[in-house]
Amino acid sequence: MLHSRREFGRYLVEVDGIGVEIDVLGVNERVSGSRHQSNEKREQNPVPKLGAAGHATKRRSLSEPCYDGIDEGYFRDGVHGLHYRAVVARRLTVMTNFFLVRHGETDWNLAGKIQGATDIPLNDTGRAQAHSTGSKMQGRKWDVIVSSPLSRAVETAEIIASYLGLPEPRLIPELVERNYGAAEGLTGPEVESFYPTDTPVPGRETRGEVQDRVVASLHELAAEFTGRNIIVVCHGGVIRALLHETMGTSFFHERITNGSVHSFHHDDDGLTLVHFNDPLDALTDDLSLPDFEDQQPLERRE
Repeated sequence: MLHSRREFGRYLVEVDGIGVEIDVLGVNERVSGSRHQSNEKREQNPVPKLGAAGHATKRRSLSEPCYDGIDEGYFRDGVHGLHYRAVVARRLTVMTNFFLVRHGETDWNLAGKIQGATDIPLNDTGRAQAHSTGSKMQGRKWDVIVSSPLSRAVETAEIIASYLGLPEPRLIPELVERNYGAAEGLTGPEVESFYPTDTPVPGRETRGEVQDRVVASLHELAAEFTGRNIIVVCHGGVIRALLHETMGTSFFHERITNGSVHSFHHDDDGLTLVHFNDPLDALTDDLSLPDFEDQQPLERRE
């Protein structure tokens, strides 16, 4: 969160794909054309702190070019339905938006077997989950869809693309699931029997190795599709690695279910988490589904 400088504070918002710091000078009520809120109403309904996760859209154009502290405009907060009167404090770099989607369920997920780099296809439940996620994503504009080359991710991406009018997903080898080595195909109890907690698993990829290849691939995509909305269909271990890269251990044991969506901004400062389980105007985290760690118990370890 940026430091407050005025009564309403300074916030980072996104305007047509451009990151902009704004000093909020006033706020209108939800009813179009209404006067600014009174102090009493403002206390009852405080201005939402948008922060780095905020989504604001232009209500009318700002003058160009944007000089520090000069341009004034009105912004609509699409989440809360409020209009802000604001002065642009600083225009930042172009933001590229990544939406990471975990693939649908497989029979190995259902059985609690560790998949990793083993290519296991979707089952019927997984296909239904992909259809559900594709339907929930129809309310936004999308530019590109890419996928891990493993078939469970590719089919999930193809189903989602069919809902959004996007071409066939581009396959990115660096988005493949974490390699769990000799543990692939084993259940949680079998892993604990063969490889107790302090016993290394032969061939297991480190989290740092996963982070390096995933982050590098997203940097390359951001350079190619600057300012675009990119869907990345991948795996729980890939999403976990990116969360670790951006948030440390804050989300280490949070649920990552099949078909869930997690959004990140990319700019010159790198990657920033926007929403863990992005609402997409509809909840994508089905609480009735098992968690990634239940399906891949080795992820409970570093």
